[in-house]
Amino acid sequence: MIREGDLEALTKAIERVMADFKDDPDSLLSLGDFAATTGQVELARKIRALFIDHQWNGETAIHLMEIEALLTAKQYAKALSGIQELLNTPELELQFVNVGQGLQAIAQYGVGDPVAAYLSLTALLSQPNLRSESLLAIADRLLAMGQLKPAREVLDQAVILDPQNQAALSRLVEFDLNAKDMTTMIKNLQILVKMRKPSYELMTRIKTLLKGDNYLFSLIAPNYSKPWNFQ
Repeated sequence: MIREGDLEALTKAIERVMADFKDDPDSLLSLGDFAATTGQVELARKIRALFIDHQWNGETAIHLMEIEALLTAKQYAKALSGIQELLNTPELELQFVNVGQGLQAIAQYGVGDPVAAYLSLTALLSQPNLRSESLLAIADRLLAMGQLKPAREVLDQAVILDPQNQAALSRLVEFDLNAKDMTTMIKNLQILVKMRKPSYELMTRIKTLLKGDNYLFSLIAPNYSKPWNFQ
């Protein structure tokens, strides 16, 4: 929770950035990403208005950021309306269609329409040229909403698309750890430990789940059986 003083300082800082970079679309896109991740809907709208007024390239990207800000702020109905407007844009690029379908599913879960959300996700996962990073972002939002089954499906597809995406594989291992799905968790863990070292927290949780069975843990992850190997 942001304290009142911190919020005032943040608002002033944002106003300074808007004033200093009002003619710099790249900087404004970065600020738009901040607005999306923090739920600053009005900020995202102001930035999008600048893109429209100046006819800069990237207006579609900032439109998506405005929608993401609405989702972060849990304004799901407004987000859904914005997504449908975006998806009806003539000749919309496939990359934006894919992102839009993912965000549409999140908004539909948010408004309590799981059937429509499932159809949106199904349509998304059948699309070509999906990016593992985009699917991971969608899965994270679904997890935050408690939509575990669709989140698991999206994570699985993210790993299928890019088996070397350590962030996606780590999230999949963590998901199966929470679900106590030992068979799948161990299978993916054996792949994960062959990459760069996973997080200390994740590996410690796995060892705790195995109830301190160091022998079993060493068979699954031989390079992580001693505390100093987590570093």
